Amino acid sequence: MNNIRETVPAGSSLKFCKVAMGHAHLYPRFQGSMEWDIAAGHIVAKEAGCRLVDLKTMEEPEYNKESLLNNYFIVLAKGLDISSIKIPEI
Repeated sequence: MNNIRETVPAGSSLKFCKVAMGHAHLYPRFQGSMEWDIAAGHIVAKEAGCRLVDLKTMEEPEYNKESLLNNYFIVLAKGLDISSIKIPEI
């Protein structure tokens, strides 16, 4: 799916940085995480021209919600559009 040739294990914050630096094309997250786990990485990626897409709303995640649990998401490298990504059934 999506012609992924390589996956690289790393901590979540490093994955955000790899996408922001152009060393990775995407970072999909299909496990639970909390707002505080992604907030810093989100702004680093966003400032680098990348996009974080909440897979439930297909928009950027909202913060300070009643539940601080994030939906599953994908961080996309600059210039990569969510419509070009095949999303697995979750």
